[in-house]
Amino acid sequence: MTPEQERSRTEVLEIYRLLFETWRFQVDSGWQRSSYFAAFETALLLGIGKIIVDGHVTLGAAGSLFGLVLTRIWLLNDRKVQSYIDYWWEAVRGIERDYLASTPQAESNSALPQWDFAWKRDENLSGKYRHDDRRNCGSYRSLMRAVPWLFTFTWSFLFVWSLICFIAIACTGGLPKLLS
Repeated sequence: MTPEQERSRTEVLEIYRLLFETWRFQVDSGWQRSSYFAAFETALLLGIGKIIVDGHVTLGAAGSLFGLVLTRIWLLNDRKVQSYIDYWWEAVRGIERDYLASTPQAESNSALPQWDFAWKRDENLSGKYRHDDRRNCGSYRSLMRAVPWLFTFTWSFLFVWSLICFIAIACTGGLPKLLS
C-alpha cells in the first residue's frame, strides 16, 4: 500500500469513527431525553392527581391539559431524535458499503467496531426487532413510543376525571375549589 493510499484509508477510518460516535451520541441523548421527560411527567402526574383528589378540579383539568401538551412535545421530540439516529445510521452504513467493505482488513482496531457492523446488525435483527422496521409493533421505535402514549392515556383519563368531579361538585351546589 502506498503512503497516499494509507493516508486515505486512515482518513476514511477516522470519518467512520466520527460517524459511528455521532450515531452513538444521538442514541444516548435520545434515551436521556426520554428519561428526563418520563421523570418530569411522572412527578407532574402525581401532583395533578393530588390536586384533583383535594377538590381543585378546575386546576386539575388545566394541569391535565398541560400534561397532554408536554407529552405531545415529547412525542415530537422523539420523532426528531429518531430522524437524527436514522440519518447517522445510514451514514455509517453508507461508508461501510462504499469504502470499508471493499477494503481488505489488514489489522483490527479495537477502538472501532467491525467494518461491517451496521450491515451485520441489520441482517441479524431480521424482522422482529429490526432498527428500521416502522410497521412492526415489536420494533425499537414502537417500544420507545409506548411510554409517551401511556402518559397520553393517563393525562386524558385525569382530564375526564376532573370534568366528572367538576360536574359532580356543580350538581351538588358547591363550586370547585381553585385554591385552598
